[in-house]
Parts: sequence; structure tokens; C-alpha cells
Amino acid sequence: YPHAGSGMHTEADSVHQYYYYHHINQLAGADIVKINLHSCSVRENRVNVHRGDLKCITSVVSRPYRCNQQSTMRKLESTYIGVRLFAMSLIAANAVGASNPFGIGLVSEGYPGQLELAHDLAGDQGWVLLTLAGIDNTTTAAQASWTSAVAHAAGLNLSIAVRLSPPWGNSYFRDEADDTSSTPRTQFAALAKAHTAVVRGLLTAIPVNQNLYILIGNEPNLCYEWYCKIPSAHPLSSATIAAEYAHFFGQTSAALKMLGDARVHVAAAPLAPGGCVQCGCCGSQNCGSADKPGATGVDFMKQMLSAVPTVYENADFLASHAYPASGIGFGFNAPMPAALPGLTYYTLELAAMEKPDLPVLITETGWATSRPGLPACSEDDKAAWTVQAYNAVWCNDSRVQGVMPFMLQDATWGDQDGYEYVKVNGNKVPVFGAVSTLRKQHGFGPGTARGEAVDGSLPINAAFRNIVGFHLGPGGDQDHIGDYLTQMDAAKVPFSIKNVNDLGYLLQAAQLKNKSGVDHTIIWRSTNCDVPPYDQDPVSAATTHWAKVKSNMPPQLPDLRQLIAIEVINEPDQTRCAWLSNFSIAISKLAVGEGYSIYNFAWSTGTPYVGADHPSCWQQPETVAFLKYAAASNGSVGIALHEYSNSLNITNEWPWLLGRYHFLLDAITALGLPKGSIPIALTEWGWEACHVKLPPTEGIADIDRAMRGMGQYSYAMHPEIKAAMMWYLGPWNCPVSNEADQLVIPVTNYSIASFVPA
Repeated sequence: YPHAGSGMHTEADSVHQYYYYHHINQLAGADIVKINLHSCSVRENRVNVHRGDLKCITSVVSRPYRCNQQSTMRKLESTYIGVRLFAMSLIAANAVGASNPFGIGLVSEGYPGQLELAHDLAGDQGWVLLTLAGIDNTTTAAQASWTSAVAHAAGLNLSIAVRLSPPWGNSYFRDEADDTSSTPRTQFAALAKAHTAVVRGLLTAIPVNQNLYILIGNEPNLCYEWYCKIPSAHPLSSATIAAEYAHFFGQTSAALKMLGDARVHVAAAPLAPGGCVQCGCCGSQNCGSADKPGATGVDFMKQMLSAVPTVYENADFLASHAYPASGIGFGFNAPMPAALPGLTYYTLELAAMEKPDLPVLITETGWATSRPGLPACSEDDKAAWTVQAYNAVWCNDSRVQGVMPFMLQDATWGDQDGYEYVKVNGNKVPVFGAVSTLRKQHGFGPGTARGEAVDGSLPINAAFRNIVGFHLGPGGDQDHIGDYLTQMDAAKVPFSIKNVNDLGYLLQAAQLKNKSGVDHTIIWRSTNCDVPPYDQDPVSAATTHWAKVKSNMPPQLPDLRQLIAIEVINEPDQTRCAWLSNFSIAISKLAVGEGYSIYNFAWSTGTPYVGADHPSCWQQPETVAFLKYAAASNGSVGIALHEYSNSLNITNEWPWLLGRYHFLLDAITALGLPKGSIPIALTEWGWEACHVKLPPTEGIADIDRAMRGMGQYSYAMHPEIKAAMMWYLGPWNCPVSNEADQLVIPVTNYSIASFVPA
């Protein structure tokens, strides 16, 4: 209500006060609160609302409502209608502005472990920037990993900014224009439609009260971020590129606004403070001497406005790369306070846009300790200067709503160049603790929220174990497996390991398990026993095959039968489901009778049949009989499955390839069998037959995503899945063994760091 001293009319009689309080309370569904305008500056009958001037209208949704605390001008008539409309505008518009400005940027969509680190750093309603690289003019939907990431971030109570970008290395949107016959390109309807499809998908993954802050691209004033796929003898001037990007952004932002969703907040691509005056058009991201630096991002903005005067009409905020620098476009990585010109660069951008009060998100900034070409600094310097920047600049400008330094974690930009807050091995560098402490001193968020389920899946404080281990074979690249076994065992973290033919490292694994008592999963199989004798009846075949399995066992294995389980067949014929189920009952009885534990079936990826075309194997009477028998076998009779994504995209056809285990779990549940009564092992698991996901940081991101980032299909949701053996550290006619060996140490570190005991 208009407060005495506000410079407005003060109709403060009880009747008017009742209406103000009553209707704001009615709109908010909250306890009655005051809007205190006493400290707000007023000019021309408009109120300038600064950070802290408003008490948040709480409980509009399930979490505290994030007031509009930037310098947005709202006209307040000194009437019930004026205040009521003001309250409605706060609730409906929810413009940029969690008051917590702390945050961090990711160089991908991230995985749950990284998002939890972001929350630990930034606290409740702190900011995270997700980089969603993979859009082109044929895109029709958001990738599953993108929707999963925004859902997980929302579940962690983070404020979410997303950078929508082409696939890495494919920044040639100009040649994906609708018409590429003229320069500058001006028609981008297909790309606008693609971006809209992505955003529509992202919105379905977040709560109705969760805003989404969208950056359309990245630094198009750099040659490698807006280049020619189609070569030309004529280089591109910065004015040409600015005109092309302005048309692209104008059409894309207009399409996003047509969604009619108030949660959508749009910004143009953040610009490099120092850009190019010319870019060669050589068909590559780097055209050598034809690429000529020498312009600033502000110059580029002015060229955008010259080409499309209305380019910023749909911009809800400024995304800025205000890096520490002693000059504009030069002198980067300067110490404090010499870095202030670069840190306040966003003020020049606002002036160029002629929008001095526009909210600002700093979506890249920060110091690098060891980047080539920049002056070095220590980790302690980086921490101290970052704290000074928050105190001197970002926390003192109400327009700055969030700061997402570059970057949380990456092998190259992080461990090598020194921008990181967390090393790839999980160790936090000093800036992480310094910023987290500062954020708490400013009173923002606990930063250690635990106990609520994230995107409908695993509670954050739940027991957690990475089940992904390794599938070995004689002669593979196994330089680090011994360390994997000993380190996991010493940390009391269960490991998963399988070997074919000889025992190899299974002997060491069994010795460790016997001594420590840790519930490691150890499985052996003979490649001479893959196929059962289908020409016999199931019971006779079981007798024949079990004898063959025993004859192929290494001599030490019978004495280790309490420690090592046997996989008895491999990738059988899915058209013989009933026969195989009867065979599995018979061979299990033989094995268990001799004191062995066994895993049956080992169905290949994408099998057995489910769905309308064929009777579901898991529902056939013979398989039902096997499931009931296995559930009553005290954990000695399990089921093996093979799951591959058949792509370096781990979410490819999820959950029909990876995640297909859920059809088995559905069958077990439908039968009312006790949860966990049948052990399940994914005895082959991975991406492709010849490749794993590299570099290791991306491989670990995929593993973490599979473990706890795929909602109800996340492996960690189902502790009856005992193990997943990554393919393959053994002889194969392709580089998979060498590639998988590069993941052994990262998997070890990830497994130990993420382990939460039951």
C-alpha cells in the first residue's frame, strides 16, 4: 500500500488498507503481507523497485515466490485497483529476479552430480547456465538429456538459464537460412521453428512456476561462432554478420514469444567483448589471416540495431560476457581492481541497446589460472578476486540478477586452462569454497538441500551406488583394473566386474570380496558355452550344457563358487522364450544344487520381445514360472541383460535400449514378487560395440545421467540391478578396449565420490 513518505497519495484509512491487504493476500494465497514503498524512489508517479524493497509475496506456489527486485518501473495508482494490478503483475509476469545472484555455468547440459555441485555452490534459487548444443534447422524436439537436466535443476530449486546452440563445431546457421542465395541472410523461419520446438519441450519438464531464461546462441561476433559452411571468395564483414544474426534473433525471439508462456524470458546471444571486423568465408571455423580482429561487442550491437532497429524489442534481459579486463576487448585476466572495466562492460552494452534498466545475467566471467596467452594467477588469487567482484560490482547493482562464471568443470577449459570451480576428479578449488561462503554471508539459501525427490526420481539424500563397472577379456587394455578393484574395496564401495574364459582379475576381486565382505558383483562366462543345445528338450539341454560349462571352468573357480557367479549362456534366440525359460529353471536347479549362483538369459540389446507384435516374453507362462522359481532362490538365481544405446548418445531410444530392464521389473511387480528377490545384472553395457563416450568427463556425465538422471528409468532407482559391466576391456577388432581403459580411473573416482551407503 502507498506508505507515508512515498511521495504518493496516502489514503491510509482502514477501509483502503483492508482492500490492499485483502486482495494481495487473495491473489497470493499467502499470509497477509505489506508492500512497503517507503524506501522506493518515485518519479513521475512511478515506483523504482530495488532489491530488498519488497517483501516477497510468499506461497503463490510451493516454493517461495521470487519477487521482481530489479529496477523495473511499475506505475502504482493510489487506489485499490492500482495495487491489485501491481500485485497481479508481480505474480503473473515474474520478471527476471531471484534475489540470489550467485551461480555457475556448465559447458553442457550437465549431469545430476554437476547440478548438485551447482546447487551446493549457488544455494536455493541460485543460478545455473546449461549449454544445450545440438540444434539445427531440422530439429523438432528437445533432446531427452536436455529436458532431464532442466527438470533436475528445477528440482534442486535452481534458477535456470539455457544457451541454445548448434552442435559443437557446426556454427553455420547462416547457411541453414531459408534462403542462402543472398548476403546478408535474412530469412530464418526454419531455425526459429526449431528453437521454438526445443523450448516447448523444455517447458514441459519444469514446474508451472519455474521461469526459463533463454540465450539464443553464443558470441556471433567471433568468426568461429558464425561461419560459412559454403565457401565464398568474399569475406564477411562484421556488419554483414551482425545483420544476419539480428534477423535470426529477431525472428527466433518473436517465435518464442508466440508460445504465449510467461515463463519464457529471452536474450540475444552474449557477445565477446573483443570481436572481429572481418571473417573469412573459407568453409571452416578458422580462416587464418582472413579472420581479422579489431571490433568490440558494442560495435556489433550497434550494427545489429542499424540492420534491424527493432532487434531488441523481445529481449527480456541482457546476457553478458563481462570478463575481468583492464580494457574493453583487451587486457583480460587482469587482477582486481584493474579488472573493473571488463567486469562492468555490461553497462556499455545496456547503453548501446538504449535499455539502461534492463535486467542483466552475467553468463560468462571469471579468471583463468593457466590459460595460454593470458597472465597467470594462483587459485587463491582467483578466489579472492571473485569475492571482490561480487562485493564491488555484482551485488551492488540491482540490475545484475545472476552471475554464472565460466565454468564448473571441464578437462580442457577447467583443469588445463584454469577456469574450473571443480576438478574433473571431483576436487573443489578454492574459489568454490570462497563463493559458497560469501553467498551464505549474504544470506542466500542453504545450498545443501537434501531429501526432496528430483524430477520425480531419486531423493537427493538416498543411498546411491554407481553400478557401472567393467567387462574384461583375456589380453585387453587393463592397466588400471587392479587399482579400480583395490581402491573401491578399500572405500567399501561395491564394484562390478566380469571376465570371460580365464579368471584374470576375477581372482583378485574374489580375494578382496572374501576378506572385506563388501557386496561386490563378480561374474564369469565361457565364450565356448554361449548357445545351449536347442535340438534337445529343455531339461536334457540343461544337463548337457551345465556339464559343458563346468568343463570350461578355470581350475580355481569351483573353490570360489561362493564369490563368483556364473553366466551360463549369451544372447540366445528370443523366438525360443518358452524353451529358454524351462531350460533356465532346469540349469539353475543343477547349479544351485552344487553351490553356485548363476545368471540366466543374457538377452541381447533390444530383446526379448515386448509389445503388440509378439507376446511379451516376460508374460509367457513358462517365463512366469521361472520368475517365481528365481524369486524363491534366496538370490542364487539371477537374470542377465545386455543394454547398449547403439549410439554415442546415451539416451538414444531410452528406455527401449538402455533402460529396457523396466519391462522385466514390470513383470516382477505384476506377479507380486518381492522387490529385489531376483538379482539383475547388465552383463554387457555401454554405448557402441567399438566405442565408449570420450573424453572421460563426457563418459562420466553419461554414466551419471543413466544412474540418476533419467527419472523413473534411472538405474539408481532400482537397487535390485546389481551391476552393469561396461563393454569392453578385451580383444576386439576396434579401439573399444583402449577407449574403455581411459574410463577406468574416472569411473573409480566417480564411484567413490558419489557413493552414499544405505
